[in-house]
Amino acid sequence: MLDHALESAICSVLKADHELAVINFFTALEDETHKLPSVTVVSKSESLAGSAEVFRSDVELRIESHAKASSPGDHAVRRCK
Repeated sequence: MLDHALESAICSVLKADHELAVINFFTALEDETHKLPSVTVVSKSESLAGSAEVFRSDVELRIESHAKASSPGDHAVRRCK
């Protein structure tokens, strides 16, 4: 539950940035075909020292892109065709 909440929060923050508007954002739990360019936010948490109250989480951003695109604008042009 913690992982999905963290992934969703990070996706929301990134989606709010108007400069990233041409990029699609997903959480690790979203099982759908990703439209490129995309960023998938993956969180993996674990309790520290066996505690039920203290957690550490590693967050990974998986970026998927077309090989020839060099900027978000390049992606937007391809996506609109």
